[in-house]
Amino acid sequence: MRRILKTLGLTPQRPKHRATNYNPGDVQKRKDEEFPRILQCSKKLGAMIVFADESGLSSQCVYGQVWCVAGKTLGVRVTNSRFRLDTFVAISPEGEIYYMIHEG
Repeated sequence: MRRILKTLGLTPQRPKHRATNYNPGDVQKRKDEEFPRILQCSKKLGAMIVFADESGLSSQCVYGQVWCVAGKTLGVRVTNSRFRLDTFVAISPEGEIYYMIHEG
């Protein structure tokens, strides 16, 4: 099957994940109409606009699959000492970057 798909010019790829309610028209409207209004309002108020996101990092391993002899389950040794870092990053339209890292 793989050979047939290859001869058809197809290759295995990971799909792009996109929200079901994503609408390119809405994105363009926000960029062209709403964001300039928000920017103007922030200047009047002396406020700063930032685009922010958070992410968590963990040392806990996730073992999806192991290969071994049929009928025997392979044991994987893991440590109980784990750590977690939470990061928060924000960037302004001018390119200023702000970040915070929290342990725990």
